[in-house]
Amino acid sequence: MWPRRFQTFRLVRRLVDIGMPRSRESTGSVGSLAITRFLERRLLTYSAEGVTVIEKHDQVDGLSITHNGHAVERLTRSRIRLWNAGRKAIEPGDVVSTNPLKVRYPGATLLDLKVVHSTHEGIKFRSRPDGDGWLIEFDYWEGKSGVILEALHTSTRVVPTLTGSVRGLRPIKSFGRIDDGAFLSPRRQALLRWLPVLALAVFGAGIAAVVRLGLWFDPRSILGFAVVAPGELLLIAAVPRLMNNFWIPRPLRRIPRRSD
Repeated sequence: MWPRRFQTFRLVRRLVDIGMPRSRESTGSVGSLAITRFLERRLLTYSAEGVTVIEKHDQVDGLSITHNGHAVERLTRSRIRLWNAGRKAIEPGDVVSTNPLKVRYPGATLLDLKVVHSTHEGIKFRSRPDGDGWLIEFDYWEGKSGVILEALHTSTRVVPTLTGSVRGLRPIKSFGRIDDGAFLSPRRQALLRWLPVLALAVFGAGIAAVVRLGLWFDPRSILGFAVVAPGELLLIAAVPRLMNNFWIPRPLRRIPRRSD
């Protein structure tokens, strides 16, 4: 009986040894496929900010707002940031011809759409009017790259609706309105960029002063609070700017000078 059991054991072990390399190979293949899918994932994201240039509030005799000879009730400028968040490039052939990429402002008129900044020369971004919106076209949209568009429209909303279908692309994601100072003066833009650094410096100086003067557990603590308070207020003001860094890709945070 023992030899037969021993032979059976050897047979089972041999089968297991034969199967284990295949299992490891299969696991490695699945892992490689998952990594490949992750690296090749494609996703378009966008956000915008804007300002009302002029708006007609009251009916004033002799006052009219026109754009290229057409009367409008208001003019709004928007900066739109489009970003290919995936690692793989998007080619024109990937766009579904029956549902092309299109920028619209529902209930309003998009008067003009132009490129003001591109992170990659090969994109060669273009736009042209089409019905109730503007079609956007490109030559080769490299991964981790994007463009900044400037739109002139009649909507009260600064964030447009971006529609369209791209093969292998997840639904286009909008981050909504994110103000990054695109329409501020160059001096205020510089101040906005340096605000987080200034806030940390002032707050750190306040903490150092409190420690050095020993303003912890005595009536002078009010003075200690007064020393630290400016830095705290600057930090609070800098929070929105710091949060923008999470939502706006770094290449698109380099705000071009506004074109007046």
